[in-house]
Amino acid sequence: MPADADALAPPAALREALFAPGAAAYAVADGAAREGFVTALFEAGAPPAPLLPGALDDAALAMAPHLVALRPDAPALALLEEGWGRAEAVWLRSPLGPTELRRALTRAAEARLPRGRALFRFYDPRVMRAALPALSPANRAALFAGAVEVFLCEDETGGNVLRFEP
Repeated sequence: MPADADALAPPAALREALFAPGAAAYAVADGAAREGFVTALFEAGAPPAPLLPGALDDAALAMAPHLVALRPDAPALALLEEGWGRAEAVWLRSPLGPTELRRALTRAAEARLPRGRALFRFYDPRVMRAALPALSPANRAALFAGAVEVFLCEDETGGNVLRFEP
């Protein structure tokens, strides 16, 4: 969806589910979803961390998915919430710190296929809504791999929060 589309306010259930005691809150933002998104996150005080392996040039860095650590009062949270309903990010809780979680999610983003490897765009709510319910229990467990307590994303209308747990 274009960035200038009418914005939807995320339901209060998003923050309730995201900021639970004992776990850290994160978002995985799709750099390709909004022009200047990665720069805006950096300026909001949340330096994003790309989930693609290897060295990235500036263009690839701007288009990559990025892990963003969140706090309830952080400007980055408000920036990410602006994209609710536009398939710009997925949200999650994790017992891991950002470095360990980034490593786990980078592995999850790399799908192994019979003819090679491909990028698994789990950080796109449209993909998450279709893929996670279709995964076998073993594949779903492998995706979460003890790194994620719950994934959260918008439903097709942007009016509800969907929860995906191991």
